[in-house]
Amino acid sequence: MHRFALVLLVALVGCSSTHTADTCVGGAPECYFRPGSICCSEIEGRGTATCTDGVWGCGPQRSLAEDCTVIESCTAAHDGGPPPPPDYYSCSVPSECALTSTTCCGTCGRPTVADVDAVTASRRDAHYLDIACPEARTEPPVCPDCPSALNPNLLATCAAGRCAEVDVETDPALAECSDDADCVIRVPDCCECGADTSPYNLIALRASAVAELVNTVCDPDEGCDDCLPTYPAEAEARCVSGFCRVVVGAP
Repeated sequence: MHRFALVLLVALVGCSSTHTADTCVGGAPECYFRPGSICCSEIEGRGTATCTDGVWGCGPQRSLAEDCTVIESCTAAHDGGPPPPPDYYSCSVPSECALTSTTCCGTCGRPTVADVDAVTASRRDAHYLDIACPEARTEPPVCPDCPSALNPNLLATCAAGRCAEVDVETDPALAECSDDADCVIRVPDCCECGADTSPYNLIALRASAVAELVNTVCDPDEGCDDCLPTYPAEAEARCVSGFCRVVVGAP
């Protein structure tokens, strides 16, 4: 009884009404606390809650929505309720997005679009701990000893303000074809000049869709150096089952 009263008193005294970011509702929520613990401002010595990427938190990669409970008499400082859950997917341009695994250990072999999630690049670590692998907060995951492979066809873009995954080799708008003459080799990067042109870092897409790819992976007004790479002769773009594919070492 005395312990709870002390927690409540510390929490109420700590409530702040100062706004540190427009996207964080109300003042810094020092009046939140972990069940069975003390005020958020005391958790692991992390100090007062701060607003990072529009989300109130008690420290690096810690969201109040998951870790803390609001003391009812303090909700007035938050316009009637706790802050919204973290947003891992907001963006304004493609370069703000990145791909991350949907699981603790990634994928054995070549990943598919189902194995990745496009997230705000600055929130990738938080997404891993909050969504993909919460158990990593307490101990490192035990991962299988298996080889993995790259899939350059998997890209991250920004669409309507949200990060989204793109799989070039299964996207009709980018890779649908009728014959080999429809297809071209390209790097998956925004800029070809200076990019990695090793055979297994290349994609194949329809020649008429190159501009669409550029719009997908480049920021508006992003400039590229005026040079074209030399693509390896052993990598060819071919139409396979109606979609452009990279074929390496073809006769």
